[in-house]
Amino acid sequence: MPSQSVEGHLMMYILKCATRACGTPMGDVVPLSQLQALAPLVPRFGDKANLRLTVQTLSYYSNSFYLNHFLDKELYYALSSRQI
Repeated sequence: MPSQSVEGHLMMYILKCATRACGTPMGDVVPLSQLQALAPLVPRFGDKANLRLTVQTLSYYSNSFYLNHFLDKELYYALSSRQI
Protein backbone atom coordinates (compact mmCIF):
# COMPACT_ATOMS: atom_id res chain seq x y z
CA MET A 1 0.00 0.00 0.00
CA PRO A 2 1.30 3.48 -0.72
CA SER A 3 2.91 5.18 2.27
CA GLN A 4 0.90 8.37 1.71
CA SER A 5 -2.28 6.46 2.63
CA VAL A 6 -1.13 6.01 6.26
CA GLU A 7 -2.56 8.29 8.95
CA GLY A 8 0.53 9.64 10.74
CA HIS A 9 -0.35 9.59 14.42
CA LEU A 10 -2.48 6.41 14.26
CA MET A 11 -0.27 4.47 11.81
CA MET A 12 -3.43 3.08 10.18
CA TYR A 13 -4.04 2.80 6.45
CA ILE A 14 -6.81 4.97 5.06
CA LEU A 15 -9.22 3.29 2.67
CA LYS A 16 -11.52 5.39 0.49
CA CYS A 17 -14.49 4.32 -1.57
CA ALA A 18 -13.88 4.45 -5.31
CA THR A 19 -16.23 6.71 -7.24
CA ARG A 20 -16.87 7.41 -10.89
CA ALA A 21 -16.28 10.88 -12.38
CA CYS A 22 -19.97 11.70 -11.85
CA GLY A 23 -19.66 10.89 -8.13
CA THR A 24 -21.54 7.58 -8.05
CA PRO A 25 -19.82 4.78 -6.14
CA MET A 26 -18.09 1.95 -7.97
CA GLY A 27 -18.78 -1.54 -6.80
CA ASP A 28 -19.86 -5.03 -7.62
CA VAL A 29 -21.20 -8.13 -5.95
CA VAL A 30 -18.39 -10.45 -4.85
CA PRO A 31 -19.18 -14.17 -4.61
CA LEU A 32 -18.62 -15.60 -1.13
CA SER A 33 -16.26 -18.19 -2.61
CA GLN A 34 -13.81 -15.37 -3.49
CA LEU A 35 -13.61 -13.88 0.02
CA GLN A 36 -10.29 -14.46 1.78
CA ALA A 37 -10.86 -12.58 5.05
CA LEU A 38 -12.98 -9.83 6.54
CA ALA A 39 -11.23 -6.48 6.79
CA PRO A 40 -11.60 -4.79 10.20
CA LEU A 41 -12.64 -1.26 9.18
CA VAL A 42 -13.17 1.78 11.41
CA PRO A 43 -14.99 4.80 9.97
CA ARG A 44 -13.06 8.09 9.73
CA PHE A 45 -15.38 10.65 11.28
CA GLY A 46 -13.19 13.73 10.83
CA ASP A 47 -13.83 16.74 13.04
CA LYS A 48 -17.51 15.96 13.42
CA ALA A 49 -19.45 12.72 12.97
CA ASN A 50 -22.44 12.65 10.62
CA LEU A 51 -25.58 12.40 12.77
CA ARG A 52 -27.21 10.12 10.18
CA LEU A 53 -24.64 7.37 10.82
CA THR A 54 -26.02 4.13 12.22
CA VAL A 55 -24.95 0.52 11.84
CA GLN A 56 -27.32 0.25 8.89
CA THR A 57 -26.29 3.52 7.13
CA LEU A 58 -22.55 3.53 7.80
CA SER A 59 -21.52 2.19 4.40
CA TYR A 60 -23.87 4.63 2.65
CA TYR A 61 -22.84 7.86 4.41
CA SER A 62 -19.15 7.09 5.05
CA ASN A 63 -16.60 7.08 2.26
CA SER A 64 -13.36 6.87 4.22
CA PHE A 65 -12.25 4.19 6.69
CA TYR A 66 -9.19 3.11 8.67
CA LEU A 67 -7.85 -0.44 8.38
CA ASN A 68 -7.79 -1.41 12.06
CA HIS A 69 -4.42 -3.01 12.79
CA PHE A 70 -5.23 -3.43 16.47
CA LEU A 71 -7.83 -6.11 15.71
CA ASP A 72 -5.95 -8.27 13.20
CA LYS A 73 -2.23 -7.53 12.96
CA GLU A 74 -1.52 -10.49 10.67
CA LEU A 75 -3.93 -9.19 8.02
CA TYR A 76 -2.62 -5.63 8.42
CA TYR A 77 1.01 -6.67 7.93
CA ALA A 78 0.14 -8.99 5.04
CA LEU A 79 -1.59 -6.11 3.23
CA SER A 80 1.11 -3.58 4.07
CA SER A 81 3.87 -5.81 2.71
CA ARG A 82 2.15 -6.14 -0.71
CA GLN A 83 3.16 -3.79 -3.49
CA ILE A 84 -0.09 -2.41 -4.92
